[in-house]
Amino acid sequence: MFYLILFTSLLFNSNASTNLDNKDDLLLHKLLDKGIISQEEAVEIKNQQSTWIDNLKPSGDFRFRFQDDNPVGYGSNRDRARIRLRGRIEPKITDDIKVGVGLATGFNNNNIDNLTDKDIARSTNQTLGDGFSKKSISLELGYAEYTPVSWFGLVLGKFKNPIWEPGDLIWDTDINPEGVALKFKSKLDTNFELFGTTDIFSLEEKGNDPDIIMYTAQAGFNHKATEKFSYKVGFSYYGFSDLKGKRLDGSTLSNSINNDQEALLLYNYNNIIGAVEFMFKNPFNTELPLLSIFIEYVTNANNKVHGNNKNGYMIGTLFGSEKLKKLYDWQIKYNYAVLEKDSILDILPDSDRYSGKTNMRAHELAFNYALGSSNWIGLDFYYGEQLKGPKLPATVLQLDWNLLF
Repeated sequence: MFYLILFTSLLFNSNASTNLDNKDDLLLHKLLDKGIISQEEAVEIKNQQSTWIDNLKPSGDFRFRFQDDNPVGYGSNRDRARIRLRGRIEPKITDDIKVGVGLATGFNNNNIDNLTDKDIARSTNQTLGDGFSKKSISLELGYAEYTPVSWFGLVLGKFKNPIWEPGDLIWDTDINPEGVALKFKSKLDTNFELFGTTDIFSLEEKGNDPDIIMYTAQAGFNHKATEKFSYKVGFSYYGFSDLKGKRLDGSTLSNSINNDQEALLLYNYNNIIGAVEFMFKNPFNTELPLLSIFIEYVTNANNKVHGNNKNGYMIGTLFGSEKLKKLYDWQIKYNYAVLEKDSILDILPDSDRYSGKTNMRAHELAFNYALGSSNWIGLDFYYGEQLKGPKLPATVLQLDWNLLF
């Protein structure tokens, strides 16, 4: 709660002017009136205060959502109102070291009993309508980042996902991994950039048993071929230690397991991922600002996994405004995703797409429309079904109002 109050006060004060016309500067005005400080000293104090606040880089967002879940094939319809509130500060300790702190609505292992609940790591939503109960606030980010040179950074703690992905086939965007990341980025010239990351993520701490560790590596490049055309390519590898025969928190029980009660994984996972995104500005000489087309592919290289259970892919497009910066900006997004049963660990994919499960195929269609510079509404629709076995179709409809502060 202390951090929420700190975030709020910093955010309201970060836009204060560096002169003394702001009526909130009562203390400085009183000191001036009594002749304790001069006008020049008051301005200097105000400038230093503003610099200190700006150095914290406070940010946050609020979202109100109406959501309709309709699992046609295997459950009953559910309508609910949900909120998300996030606040972050990233103070610079020195020129090359910063710390990130983030709080968000959501769940953790201390306030949820069912460790198979996909919302543990993959959601920052809180559902309204539980007798006006208090809503949970959890630590979303807590990290230190050291950037000794422009092309290299070291990050430790719980941080934003350093792995580039054009869609969300593999990673739910609410997941913030934990561990150590080494990030690389270098421009060979003004139009060609190399990037990469090598990561050691602590997936599960098992006490006396060996911990489950996730090792990842990614390398890629971004090339601006012309003023109106660019493309980005990335290749990744994911490896895991001591995974077979273990149960993971947040699992949707859609990977191959021994049974639903123990939910012990039958296989190890060794993933190879390729992704590419093509971006066109004003395509076909039209007034359309941007057209993006992307493809992702993932396979489980473990040769013990059956060939019909180890692959996945996503094909998608986004067109409209590049970003929602001003009134009337808009975007439309569509993608089609397939994840076979053991293509990827089922604790990772987007929780809104067929409940975050593997063994599924799904369509997503979304529309966003800006009401201002930090204010937009969105409509998102998912349709999914099982790949093998009964289709068990399911739909999700989300209507959002988003505010940045």
